[in-house]
Amino acid sequence: MNIKNIKNKIGYFIENERELILILFLCALIVFHKYLFFGESFEIGTDNALQFHQFYEEWIRLVKSFLKTREWPFYSWYSFLGNDFFASKYFYAVADIFLPLLVIARDIKKMLLYITVVLVVLSGVNMDLYLARMDIDNKNVRHLSSVIYALSGIATIYYGNYLFHRFYAFLPLLFLGTEGYIRDHKKILFIFAVALLFTQNYYFMFPTSFFLVGYYIASYYSKKKDSIVKVLCSALPLIGYYLIGVAITLVFLWPTVLFLLKNERVGAGESGLFFSLPSMISVLLNLITPPTTLYSNVPYMFYFGRDAHDVWFSLYTTSLTIISLLSVKEAKKEEKPFFLCYGVFCVILLIKPLNSIVHGFSGASFRWVFLLCYLQVLLIAMSLSRKERADKRDYILYSIVIFICCCLFAYLMNRCGIVISENVIHFVFMVFGMLSGYVFLYLLGKDPRFLKWFAVVCVALPATYTMTLYSRWPDSIDSINKEFVSYFLDVPDNQLQRIYINSADLSPFTELNYNQSLHYRYMGTETYDTTFEPNLTEFLHYIGHERAENFLQIKDIELLKLLGVRYYAITDYEELPEYADGFTYAFDLNNFHVYELNDYNHIAHTYYLFIPEDDFLKNYSKDTFEWENVLILNTTFDYSDIEYKEKEQMEVISHTNNSMDGVISVRGKCVLFTAIPYSEGWKVHDYNGNQFDTIKVDGGFLGVILPEEGEYHLHYQYTTPGFKV
Repeated sequence: MNIKNIKNKIGYFIENERELILILFLCALIVFHKYLFFGESFEIGTDNALQFHQFYEEWIRLVKSFLKTREWPFYSWYSFLGNDFFASKYFYAVADIFLPLLVIARDIKKMLLYITVVLVVLSGVNMDLYLARMDIDNKNVRHLSSVIYALSGIATIYYGNYLFHRFYAFLPLLFLGTEGYIRDHKKILFIFAVALLFTQNYYFMFPTSFFLVGYYIASYYSKKKDSIVKVLCSALPLIGYYLIGVAITLVFLWPTVLFLLKNERVGAGESGLFFSLPSMISVLLNLITPPTTLYSNVPYMFYFGRDAHDVWFSLYTTSLTIISLLSVKEAKKEEKPFFLCYGVFCVILLIKPLNSIVHGFSGASFRWVFLLCYLQVLLIAMSLSRKERADKRDYILYSIVIFICCCLFAYLMNRCGIVISENVIHFVFMVFGMLSGYVFLYLLGKDPRFLKWFAVVCVALPATYTMTLYSRWPDSIDSINKEFVSYFLDVPDNQLQRIYINSADLSPFTELNYNQSLHYRYMGTETYDTTFEPNLTEFLHYIGHERAENFLQIKDIELLKLLGVRYYAITDYEELPEYADGFTYAFDLNNFHVYELNDYNHIAHTYYLFIPEDDFLKNYSKDTFEWENVLILNTTFDYSDIEYKEKEQMEVISHTNNSMDGVISVRGKCVLFTAIPYSEGWKVHDYNGNQFDTIKVDGGFLGVILPEEGEYHLHYQYTTPGFKV
C-alpha cells in the first residue's frame, strides 16, 4: 500500500467520521464538565482511589528507573512485604498502551481524565467502523448506535475505572476483525485486536473469548447455512490466529499466569443455581435505568449486596433496547442468529455455574454484561435499519407492565420492612426511559437527524447525571514528608528497614486506603490489593486470616519484629502498645512521633529453633507462638545438624529495584530467614558465584540455607518467573 492510498483512506475516514467525532467530543465535555472545568478530582471509582493511582505511581517510577539504569522493572519493595510488580500489576498498569502519556504527565489524575475523554471518542468511532462492516448503511443509524455504545450505562461505570474502559473502547475491533475473517479470510486485524485486548485487560478478555465462540457461530449462520461441523472446521484457522495474538502478549501474560495460578480466588466456585430474585429483577430493571447509584449516596432500587461483582453492571443502552428486542418477530433471517446468541448469553448470565465458567472458573459475576450491551447496540442498529418497525402498542403495553411490576415489588419490599422510599430517582429514570422510547418510535418515521440528536440527549443526560452523583474522593492528607521518608530509609544504616504507619492517619477519609506505602515509598505492613504475593496465603492463615482477604493490616508487635520493622510511627502517644518500654523515641516527622523498636530485626536474620508445619497447626496459635525465635518449616529440609544457637543479623549494604547485597557472619550451619515473600524468582549467591539453596518458611517467606561457619557476602537477585521463557 503506497503513501497516496494511505492518505486517501485517512481522508475518507475523517470525512465520514467527522460528525460522529464532534458529537462524541461534545458529549464528553458535557459528561465530564465538572472535572474538566470546575476542578473536581477525577479519582472516582473504588479501585481507582484505593489501588489504581498508587499502582501507577510505582509502575511509572520503575519504568523511569528502567529507562535510566536498564534494570528491568520487576520488583517493588514498597508494596505489601515486597511484590513482583511486573506480573501482579499487569492487570492494572503494566501493559497500558497510553503509559508514555502518563510517564510524561505531571498530574496522573488529569492525564487519566484526558485519556478517558479520548476513550469515549474511540469507543464510538470503533463501533461505527464495526457497524459499517455489518452493512448498516444508514449513517444516521450508525452514528446513533455508536453514541449509545460510547455513553451506555456500562460505559458510564467504566469512566471511573480506567482499566475497564480502555478494554471497552477497543472491543469493537475484535468483532470487526472477526467479520473480516468470515467474509474475506483476512487475519491481521483479528490478530492485532486479540493481542491489544489481552494486553489492555486479560481479565475481561477471558469472558470475551467465550463470547467470541457464540458470536462467531451466530455471524457465520447469518451469512451461510452450513452444518455445525463445517462451521467448526471453518473456525480452525481463526483459532490459530487467536493463539498467535495470545503469543504476542506472552511476555506479559505468561509471567502473570504463573503468578495468578497460586491465587486463592482462581477456581473459587459458586453455590446455588440461580441468583436471588431481587438480583434478577435488578438485571431487568437495568435495561431501562442508567446506573445512578454507583459510588453515590443513592441507594440501590432492590438492594442485593455490596460485592462489586453484583453491583458493577448496567445494561442500559436507552429504551431502544426494548424496542429492538420487541421487534425480534420482524427480524430478518440473517439477524435472528444474533438475537439467539443474545438470549443464550442472558441465560448463562443468570445461571450461576455457567456464569462462573465464563467468568474464568471463578465466582459468578455480572461484570461481563458489557458483552450483552455490545450485542444490544448491534440489535438496535439492525432494528432501526429495517423497514418494519416495532408496534407502538406492544411497546407501550410492555413499558406499563414493567413499571407496574417494579412498583408492586417495591411495595412488597416495603411491607417486608425493606424501606425504599429514597429510590424515587429510579422511578423517575424509568418513566424518562419509557417516554423516550415512545418518542424514538415516533421519530423513526420523521427526520432521522432529530432522532440522532434526541438519542444524544437521552444518553448524555443520564450519563452526566450519574457522573454528578459520584461521591468525590477527598485528596490524601500529606501528614508525613514523602521525600524525607524515602531518603531516610535509603541511607546506609536504614536500608530495607520497614516502618509501621497506620494508613488511617495518612488518609483519614477511608480506612481502606492501605496502599500509601507506594506513594510515600516506605516498606509498610498494610495493603488493599487483590494481587499481593500468593505465597503469603499460608502465613496469613497462620496469623488469623480465614482466607487471603484484599484488606491486610499487620500491626502485632511480635509479627512486626519478625518482618524487620524498625520504626513505629504514631500521631498520638496513646497509640503505643502497652509495653512501651520496648520502644525508644527517635524523632518527630510533621505530626508523627516516630519510635524505634529496641530489639528490632533486620530484613534477614538467622534461626536455630524449628518446628514442622503440621506440629504448628496442631499445637500452636499466633497469640502464643514465638515468631522471632522459632521458624516454621513446610518443606522436607533436614535441620537435625543445626547446632549453632545464636541469632545473627544480615547487614544490607546496598539494594536496587530487583536486588540487595548483604553481609553476615555465622558460626555454623543455619537458616537465614528473609522477610520477603518466597519466589522461585529469587536467586541468592555470594561474590564468588556460589549459589545457595532457598526454601519456603513461615508459610510463605524466603529462607536461605547457609551451609557452614563463615562470613557470607550475599547477593539476592530477582527475575520475574517465566519472563525468560
